[in-house]
Amino acid sequence: MEFKNNRLKTRKKSKKQSNSKVIDIKNKITRVRNIVQFAWFVFFANGLLFGLPLFGSDPKLRYVFIPNLTTKYLINTPTHCYFFELQSAIQNGYFMFYLNLIIPLLIIFILLLILARFWCGWLCPVGFVQDLMQYLRVLFRIPYKELNYRTIRVLDRMKFVILFVVILMVFMISLPYYGLGSFPGGLELPFEQVCPARPMFVYFQQILGWEPWSTGVPTLGIIVLAIFFVLSFMVRKFWCRVCPVGAINSFFNKYSLLTLQKDGDKCTKCRICLRACPMDIEEIYEEKGKIKISSKECIHCYRCVELCPEDDCLSVAFLDKRLVRSKSPYKRTGGIYEKLLRITKVNMDPDQPRMGGP
Repeated sequence: MEFKNNRLKTRKKSKKQSNSKVIDIKNKITRVRNIVQFAWFVFFANGLLFGLPLFGSDPKLRYVFIPNLTTKYLINTPTHCYFFELQSAIQNGYFMFYLNLIIPLLIIFILLLILARFWCGWLCPVGFVQDLMQYLRVLFRIPYKELNYRTIRVLDRMKFVILFVVILMVFMISLPYYGLGSFPGGLELPFEQVCPARPMFVYFQQILGWEPWSTGVPTLGIIVLAIFFVLSFMVRKFWCRVCPVGAINSFFNKYSLLTLQKDGDKCTKCRICLRACPMDIEEIYEEKGKIKISSKECIHCYRCVELCPEDDCLSVAFLDKRLVRSKSPYKRTGGIYEKLLRITKVNMDPDQPRMGGP
């Protein structure tokens, strides 16, 4: 209730403030991020088409798996999501005392320590599809669904519940005295039966002729994919809120070499960062004492940095060296983003629902 009341109070103030502030809408960071997402999807996810070696066939690279939802079922990818291998290693690791987990976990630890959930916001093919869904929503001039405080918190915690259930199931399957290993092979990797990336990219490849139409897809996965498309269209970054891969990645956000930083003395409490954040993270707006403010839920999209109207209030740093910082607003200039905002009549008032942008 306090969260909701604060938003209602600020809406009255923001009408007075909106005339005195012009928001930078050039979306430079978002533009770069979308280009990186597209390039990763085209040149890495389909890397075998461009001559990248299959990581699994290279002794030096065979344990390298990616901390995002690059599904194993993308047949042209040189490697894939670590969550598949994590389930497989647990399922087959009982008689090896799970020693087969050491090297993959060490590599995952290093990759996440460097970039944390940057893998989610910039390099995940499923996240890229979500952004395309958001731009499709903008095209049809449909406002996103505003979530209340309780729903946000339930979704934020759901990914940890899903992660716990999946890991528990895999451990139970791996232990011989439960007898679950005698079930059909599909039971061995539980998340692969519901992961939306599997049917999404299998069907994508079948349409392009890269995958035979005889390739099967779990029925449950198809249902989850339908839910994914509907909710990702209406709710900003829905899958990022419930993804178990994101749950593991989130533990590294506060300790990563890549950090989101804030100068609390320069914050004017305009709430633009909160309104811009697709994950509805309050800490960015509320925190005034700490410098490093990377929340577990942050996917490093940097919409807050992009739209913050205060010089040097928010910044992105790697090893404490600033890479990007917020800038003061200036007059809106021409370009595709201004046209897009004008067409969709997006209100950049921080406490009014935004139709534009993921």
